[in-house]
Amino acid sequence: NTDAYCQTVLLATQLKGADLLTITGGQARELIDLRASLGMEDKRANWKECELCDNSDFQPGVVCQIPHSDGKPAGTGGVPVNEEAEQVVRALTDEIVRQL
Repeated sequence: NTDAYCQTVLLATQLKGADLLTITGGQARELIDLRASLGMEDKRANWKECELCDNSDFQPGVVCQIPHSDGKPAGTGGVPVNEEAEQVVRALTDEIVRQL
């Protein structure tokens, strides 16, 4: 979703600096207006542009669980971990750490 993407860009900018293009307050306003036109409510609809770019109220839409030592995720009824997804996450994490 747009919120997760924007937060990812913000965090990546903090890690990588000026090499990344970021959105302006006006562009953030356009995204919020677009969400409204699609019938999606947004608590930031009445915020000023300066508030859109400078806030720490991001709330992620997903929470990941740490698997048990037997490789089965907690709270999922013992369904095994998706190894392909785990490999992708490991590869991405390793690349991010390498670039730091």
